[in-house]
Amino acid sequence: MNHRLLNNKLKLGLQSSISRVNDETAPLGGSAGFRGDLIGAAYSANPTWPTNPDFDGTGGLLSPATALAYTQNISNTNRALVNFSAEYAIIPELSAKINLGYDTSESTRTAVASGRARNFDQGAFGNGIGAINDLNTESKLLEATLNYKKDFSN
Repeated sequence: MNHRLLNNKLKLGLQSSISRVNDETAPLGGSAGFRGDLIGAAYSANPTWPTNPDFDGTGGLLSPATALAYTQNISNTNRALVNFSAEYAIIPELSAKINLGYDTSESTRTAVASGRARNFDQGAFGNGIGAINDLNTESKLLEATLNYKKDFSN
């Protein structure tokens, strides 16, 4: 939204957005290794293993089918972003502007592994494991500028 006042000397602007992002991802981790990560499990898996998630002949290794069937990673993120600006032309060549911004985000990630996840790391088999992570961020902006604009001949 933009609006002009006082014979176009004052310009007001407001921008905002609100979003919700819901993600479900495969069990991936930067340092999980072959015991708790889908990529590590696929790398160490025998290509002749069946796609049955309850297959027991893996020699203690995690089957990719088990990782996919018995884990769940869900993230939900709410975000709001608001910007307000006011610009005033003091004289035709000189203007002053103030810009205010606010950005907030709330995210929850839930990662669970079933007790049926055979050879999943951290003792999940028979017990199951789960973790909930909350991440809340907030950013504020205050920006003030003066702009001098002058045309010179040649």
